[in-house]
Amino acid sequence: MASLEGGCSCGDVRYAANSDPVRVIVCVCRACLSTGLNGIVQPLFERDTFRVTFGRPTRYTRCEPDNGDTVAVSFCPTCGTKLFLEYGEADRMIGIFADTLDDAHRLEDAHCDARDVFFDVPRAATPGRTSWPPL
Repeated sequence: MASLEGGCSCGDVRYAANSDPVRVIVCVCRACLSTGLNGIVQPLFERDTFRVTFGRPTRYTRCEPDNGDTVAVSFCPTCGTKLFLEYGEADRMIGIFADTLDDAHRLEDAHCDARDVFFDVPRAATPGRTSWPPL
């Protein structure tokens, strides 16, 4: 897959990921549910394949009450669009809010897993999977 690009709704912040996602998750944690949606689709990328290409996002870091992990949410300072998440300093993953991708339908072409966090094993519709890699 070629580069995936996206940005905020006003155009002040843009980003690009230059690889296939490692996997795609559907997050239903308390923070994601607080957006008013039933979960957030997040393609996860290695940090070194992701970059902000235009503008400067604002970053808000919070501690997860369930496990004490830190999560940094980056968003546009002008329009407030949440763009991506960084999971702690030791984690090498960045989760993009899929609705900020220019063409989220391209994720269908990626070799990635969709995960519903309520299930311990993959659904039958996830080809070739009998277990999940650790999050």
